[in-house]
Amino acid sequence: MRNSGVLATALLFGYFAGGAHAAQQCFSQAGTYGSLTITENGTGCIQADGPRYGISDWAVISNSTCNFNISPPVAGANIKVRLGNINPGEVVSFALNGSPYAVQAADLDNTTTPPTPAGTLSLSGTDVIGNASGGDDGGNGIVSFGNAPSLVSSVTIAQSTPPGFGALLNVCIEEPATPVVTAVPTLTEWAQCAMALMLLMFGGRYLRSQARSRR
Repeated sequence: MRNSGVLATALLFGYFAGGAHAAQQCFSQAGTYGSLTITENGTGCIQADGPRYGISDWAVISNSTCNFNISPPVAGANIKVRLGNINPGEVVSFALNGSPYAVQAADLDNTTTPPTPAGTLSLSGTDVIGNASGGDDGGNGIVSFGNAPSLVSSVTIAQSTPPGFGALLNVCIEEPATPVVTAVPTLTEWAQCAMALMLLMFGGRYLRSQARSRR
């Protein structure tokens, strides 16, 4: 009877907790992305014109700084910054929560370089520098933050001399997984009445059996 009661309760409420889904949110300007609210400030963050390298949402910084504030804070390990057109000698640096971040070799991913005459990224001290292989395109790649703080509420990206076209950037954050609630078929009003009658019948039989056992 107890198991039947649990099943009936689940059917009456009509919901079961399922698995969990995580979503990647990418941006280059202020706005709401999934559960994240992004604001920006700084001397950079100029929205790029048109798609480039297969990404339509770029911002450009040239001898400037772009700061993205993230609410609520997210795990630092869930943040990645895609960079494009980093010309030879152009340096890009990062700060998390206002503190400079020292980029490590393991943080650089050059495997995403698009099929164009483009170069890659490499380290210049604790910053990132472009390495072009010819043509007008500079270095491209993704920077992650393996040694980031557990929670990050701001990401700052700065590009310094020599001046060129400017660094293209796009920030992506993996949102925390949230439980998925799935609706299941519920009992109709007539089915609920039938179940109530069945419970009354079982209850009546139980009371009669108890009365007989006392005689």
